[in-house]
Amino acid sequence: MKEESKLARKKDCLLSVAVATLLYPAQQALREVVIDLGLFCEVTPSEDGSTVVIGAGAKWMDVSSVLDENGLAVVGGRDSAVGVGGLTLGGGLSFFSPRFGLVCSNIISYELVLASGSIATASASTNPDLWRALKGGSNNFGIVTRFKARSFPSSKIWSGFLYILASQATKVLVVFHECVNRVESSDPNATYNNHAAGPITCFSYIQQLSFQIIAVNLVYTKIPEDEKKWPACWKTSPFASLWRLWNTCKVRTLSSATDEMNALNPPGRRQVFATTTVKNDPATLAAAHAAYGDAVALIRHVNVKGMVWKLVLQPFLPDWVRKGDTNSLGLHDCADEPLVIVSFTVNWDKSQDDEFIKTMTRHVVEQIEAARKL
Repeated sequence: MKEESKLARKKDCLLSVAVATLLYPAQQALREVVIDLGLFCEVTPSEDGSTVVIGAGAKWMDVSSVLDENGLAVVGGRDSAVGVGGLTLGGGLSFFSPRFGLVCSNIISYELVLASGSIATASASTNPDLWRALKGGSNNFGIVTRFKARSFPSSKIWSGFLYILASQATKVLVVFHECVNRVESSDPNATYNNHAAGPITCFSYIQQLSFQIIAVNLVYTKIPEDEKKWPACWKTSPFASLWRLWNTCKVRTLSSATDEMNALNPPGRRQVFATTTVKNDPATLAAAHAAYGDAVALIRHVNVKGMVWKLVLQPFLPDWVRKGDTNSLGLHDCADEPLVIVSFTVNWDKSQDDEFIKTMTRHVVEQIEAARKL
């Protein structure tokens, strides 16, 4: 990697790191040296099951497939096709965040290549400042090649999606707000406890079908006492009484749960991802959904080929940031009120629509930020 760095400087090229082997034509045309970490994909649990070494080029499907066989889990990604490196260095939300905190807050040590080309280890006892900086500091401090993460016993989980007609959007927003506001409890018999993850609520418009639908992901990170019934925390939630077309909720492996999440956003297509954060305020959530709906009308008019326009609402509780190791995100002292991450995931087919999609998505996010209550 030292030689690649020298080459980039000599040729006046950008230097970037990728965990996937696929490069799109736009990337290939750039003056850029790309270091592909795809072969750094080891997943090695320790003998006592307390830690696991993960290559920075692995995807979360690689991790969960190995750990499922060993009855273990880590605080990791919820989408099986997402790369370990990017999610972990950026912070990272997990199904296990209500119990253990962010993904980055559960990394014991990092192996990385510094700008000098030297190989370093960062942990609580070795290079501790660098260790903390890497917990949310992205790829600004070197090229991370290996993570050592905390692992813990985990068999199967309860998870799935509720599929709901778009006509129930107003009800879904109200229920989402109520659920996010519920107080956490460590009592496993309480109606809500830290094994409950979600709800992740997706509003999708599929251009090819001219059709809208709502999908709500619910997770409980241990097996319910009665595997055929919903866990009490979700059975007593307002989501249980919503009319739905069907649901896929069941006891399954973590691999199965993350594969199902990935199925809603398959890789290999043109994609834009945009996000902002708002308070769990009903008026702001309604404004976000209204902005999504305004864009649907525009998309129908322009007729973007292969377009899937998706608004995703997911809870972010400040308490999650305070669990695990201290990180560099600067959120430890934020207020205790629940937040909502508002994301747009957009897929389409043709490069000719790139600029329209980017401009529209940026405008919608700005519209939401103008309406949010801070």
